[in-house]
Amino acid sequence: MKRPIIAWVLDERLDGESAKTVAKVIATLKPTIDVQTIDGTLSQESVVELMEKGKFALVMLPWYKYLAWKKVEGYYGLTRDTGPTVAAYSVEVIDPKNIPDLPDYPRFYLFDLTKYTPLENLNLISALITPKTRTGIKPLLRAGTPIYFYEWNGKEHTSLMTEGWFELQEFAGPWKERRHAIATAIDGVKDFLFSTEVSKSGNPFVHFACDSETAVVRVGTHLATPPHNETIQSFWLKTKSGLSPIRTASRYSDFMRVQWSSTPHQLEITLIFMSTKPSERMTAPIVRAIWLEPVGSELLAEEPLLISKTESGYRSLPEITLLHMGDTPVAKGSESKIQSLQKQLLERDQLIRDLKSGGASAPMKTGIPELEDLAEAVKQRLKLHPEQRESFLNKIK
Repeated sequence: MKRPIIAWVLDERLDGESAKTVAKVIATLKPTIDVQTIDGTLSQESVVELMEKGKFALVMLPWYKYLAWKKVEGYYGLTRDTGPTVAAYSVEVIDPKNIPDLPDYPRFYLFDLTKYTPLENLNLISALITPKTRTGIKPLLRAGTPIYFYEWNGKEHTSLMTEGWFELQEFAGPWKERRHAIATAIDGVKDFLFSTEVSKSGNPFVHFACDSETAVVRVGTHLATPPHNETIQSFWLKTKSGLSPIRTASRYSDFMRVQWSSTPHQLEITLIFMSTKPSERMTAPIVRAIWLEPVGSELLAEEPLLISKTESGYRSLPEITLLHMGDTPVAKGSESKIQSLQKQLLERDQLIRDLKSGGASAPMKTGIPELEDLAEAVKQRLKLHPEQRESFLNKIK
């Protein structure tokens, strides 16, 4: 099988350490991909001439050249949804002020070579340049990783879905401590899909899967019409609406891929979480890595809206019954812990009242204010978001 070729335009501005970072990523790619490095001092026109001569699957540009060099992107066709790709890379923090308000064309690929490990960038770039692995989540995971699916009703609480995944045996290791980030990112996708009425043709389907290195949440929904420019612009690196729902999803996930097709009208949002937690090394406001593109129907794989429990490798997400403690839904299994805590609180409240009224046989001891503060703190903890509450309960076992 012929190996794909990447044309990698070097960044002539980089100092020694940054240049070494780029070289390390290129070295990681070379065992499976042919990489042709191009002098960073060449003009845009010279790079286009090289593209005419070479059969590149991907052209990598420094991020600022990617935004400025319209001829390079235009060479392959601005409206294409298959074929070669032009992408950007960075080894520096990008200030949003340096990003235009709106994209010039409906695609953008930005890979951060410093916040992600060379192996993580290898996995993402390899998936991008191979047609069979460009969509779907199997290429992002180890072979044989079980994938769970769920039909998402926008009226139900997100915990009804996420708790089912969180309780699976596969959801262990580094993922337990990231439950809050994962749930918050999924909430952002939900708010985007249902509050903006992007999905009007049935409920979205969701895929969950994780191995020891990567966890993936993929949401797919049919669209009544091709996505409007406003929808596409919602994912742009720079928005005028501040921390919008989709920006929340991007902030709490480690990497976000957004793809849509015209035949059929379909939108997919894939949230990727990595065991090295790159998102926790990013401080706002910065421009985050992203993969944003239209795709042709021939590239669609693992279509979430067509997959059923009868297909190999796919499983229905276990059903979780939510109880309600006050106004907050709680996953079944946690209620006994909460009820036990509530009983303890009642007993402590009674003790505090007895001590304050002088009716208790035991003399007033020092430290009672701390006991009262503890009782109040536990009460407040019980009002937390389900994922935060679960973390708190685990700590006091």
